[in-house]
Amino acid sequence: MAGLCGLVLAGRLLASNLGFYLDYSLLGPEDSASGTNWVALPWVPKDDLQTASDLFDDLGGAALVESVARYVPQTGTMQVYAGAPEGDFPLTPGEGLIVKMKQTVQYKLIGSHDPRIAVTLAGPETAMNGDNRYAPPYHAKAKTAGALIHDVGSTFVGTVTRWIAASDSLQTYDGTTGADFALVPGQSYLLRVNQTVEYVPTVEP
Repeated sequence: MAGLCGLVLAGRLLASNLGFYLDYSLLGPEDSASGTNWVALPWVPKDDLQTASDLFDDLGGAALVESVARYVPQTGTMQVYAGAPEGDFPLTPGEGLIVKMKQTVQYKLIGSHDPRIAVTLAGPETAMNGDNRYAPPYHAKAKTAGALIHDVGSTFVGTVTRWIAASDSLQTYDGTTGADFALVPGQSYLLRVNQTVEYVPTVEP
């Protein structure tokens, strides 16, 4: 992708206003409980990543990847691509993915952001439970679950949940109960909202 600027030093994401580069660990069973990762792609990924099958192949194909999946809020089900054409789906800006690896891979997340894009967080009037998989921009101003609740609007968000790969467990924060936690670039989250909201995240310049 032309014009991208960015560098990772000692695990840190460095970004310019043109784009992002993040050297990210997708954990296999040897480094996690099951090889399940909640992944956030850049909202505008590199040009050759348009579908789940593109990501599956870019990560190393069937030798390294078990599946790439998305959550369908309207039905409360998962759409899973595991190499068969009928399971493929387009990658959508701001939508978190669930990637299951057969072994750990260091993967270069490359892309940019379009601040004009709004993400539809579907409430219970159109989605099962109001659950949505959300991929924050890498330069979002909200750096914690609590800050994300504030940025979306505390009247809309019920909970933010993160995946703990080491134990295949969940940590949930509702703004008051439990411990707040940091949002990590490259990770996606489960947002439960109580009504549909069109969300444009606040980002750093």
